[in-house]
Amino acid sequence: MKRKEFLKVFGLASTGVLLPEVSSAKGSPEAFHMRDVKVYDNYLKGIQYYDFSKIFKDIKVGNELEIERFPNHKFDKFAVGIRRGENFLGYIPAYENIVLANLLDAGVPLYAKITTLDSYRSVGVGIWVSLVTTQHESIEPLTNQPADDVEDWYRR
Repeated sequence: MKRKEFLKVFGLASTGVLLPEVSSAKGSPEAFHMRDVKVYDNYLKGIQYYDFSKIFKDIKVGNELEIERFPNHKFDKFAVGIRRGENFLGYIPAYENIVLANLLDAGVPLYAKITTLDSYRSVGVGIWVSLVTTQHESIEPLTNQPADDVEDWYRR
C-alpha cells in the first residue's frame, strides 16, 4: 500500500467512516459500501466556440473527461468547464453549476464521462462522485442512463 493510500485509509478509519458495521435506527447492523453516484447529467454549453469540432470524430459515449473549475471567470464565479486532454469542450450551464463548483472547491473528487453524443453540436456529460453509503445498489435507470432517456412526466 502506498503512503498516500495508507494515510487516506488511516484518516477515514480514525474518523469512524470505515467501520465494518454500524447499528441503524432500528437496531440492525448495516455494512458500508463505496458507490459511484451520478450527481449531474446534461448537455455542455458553448461547444461550438471551443475545441469540440477538433475531436468529434475521435470520441464516443463512455469516454472519460476532465473537470476544470474557473473561480475567476469573468461572467460566472461558479464556472465549471469540461475538457478532453488538451481540448476544451465547453461549460456546465450556469444555472446548474453551483453545487458542482462547491464540491470541487471543497476538494471532493469528481469524474466525468460522455453520456450522450447526438450531433456535431450536442454532447451530454455525466458527473459522478464516489461515496461511502449503506445502500449497496442504486435505482438502475437513474444511474446508468442519460437523464433524457429516463421516462417521467417532465421528460416526455
